[in-house]
Amino acid sequence: MVTVQRDFTGNCLLSIEYATENSAHIDNFYCPGVNLWRDVFTQNQLDILIGREVGEKFLLEDEYQLCPYDPTLRKHLMHRNWAPPKGLVPRPEPRQGRWYPKGYLTNVAGVFPQTTEPMRLVDVNDEWITADLNHPLAGRDLRIYLQIVEMSPGRKERGERCSDWISEASENGPGMQLFPEEGEIDFAESGAMERLSQSDDTYFYKQPRLVDHVDAQAREHLYQFCSSIIAKEMRVLDLMSSVQSHLPPCRKLTGLGMNEAELQANPSLTDYLVHDLNLQPQLPYHESSYDAVCCHLSFEYLLYPSIVLAECARVLKENGVLLISFSNRWFPEKVTKIWQMLHDFERLGYVMKHVSEYYTDIRTFSYRNWPRPYNDPHFFKVQTSDPLYIVTGINRKG
Repeated sequence: MVTVQRDFTGNCLLSIEYATENSAHIDNFYCPGVNLWRDVFTQNQLDILIGREVGEKFLLEDEYQLCPYDPTLRKHLMHRNWAPPKGLVPRPEPRQGRWYPKGYLTNVAGVFPQTTEPMRLVDVNDEWITADLNHPLAGRDLRIYLQIVEMSPGRKERGERCSDWISEASENGPGMQLFPEEGEIDFAESGAMERLSQSDDTYFYKQPRLVDHVDAQAREHLYQFCSSIIAKEMRVLDLMSSVQSHLPPCRKLTGLGMNEAELQANPSLTDYLVHDLNLQPQLPYHESSYDAVCCHLSFEYLLYPSIVLAECARVLKENGVLLISFSNRWFPEKVTKIWQMLHDFERLGYVMKHVSEYYTDIRTFSYRNWPRPYNDPHFFKVQTSDPLYIVTGINRKG
């Protein structure tokens, strides 16, 4: 068995865990080419690392804080300080609880038009904009886990590059899904549910698309995650289903989708129904019929997400599981406007807000920065795998 030494290099998986009173979150970040002798590790972290076995997962930091929360970074500004880059169509309007690049502000010390770090607008009224420029995870206690995927002896140069993996894994995203401690999040964009193509969805989905919607690595993450939730004896409803369900074998798997040829080609389904949730968001199933409801890689197309999730709660048994997944790929003709205006992690918050109306024990998961498989048709355009984001909740009946 290979044990890690100071001069080893290899690949690792970094997991950042944090929680609020009503939710829990795990962000998984793949770290390629880790150099123990060059990258940023504290002596205490190195002491924990050295001697570990390849494949082992262990706690690297407990109650770790990226940075303290700084009240002075909470800025009360006039509306004239709101200055998104010219040429953005539509022009972003400041909305309470939402995240934007800091570069959207002008005449703020330390902020430049090129500054892309996120800020949250915690209050927006007719006179003022209050912007919180703190890191989304500032002041929060984090648990940092590390898993050694593979390691080999010998120092490998990377052109003097030195990585701080915890900082890289936590920048520009994690924490943006959390609800603000005060006020609500305003997702009511003008025309939020507009789409590029307003034609009947039946015509758009009439042609079968027997294709993969994310790459093989992201599909493997989704399948393995679902396998940890879905048991063989469960009755499962696969919403907006297609040729793949990304689920392990179960007692009953009902597919509800838009194209019959795609549903027929899905080998996992025990039965299916062609049904347009944007035309009729009510589900044609009895109350408490299912142990789990899944909606994979399709939530961004829903025009009535709250109604659909209420229907999911109706057909779920008490303590039944809701599982929603998405990536950053979609059909541009049918994705909603609001979805396109949100950061990936802010989309987690958007889904969470809808889920929180009917479900408890809300959890989010992300998988980012894995290498894209070499045989993927998009490998020469994008070398990293499609990111995967997941929200789960438990049905609260009564």
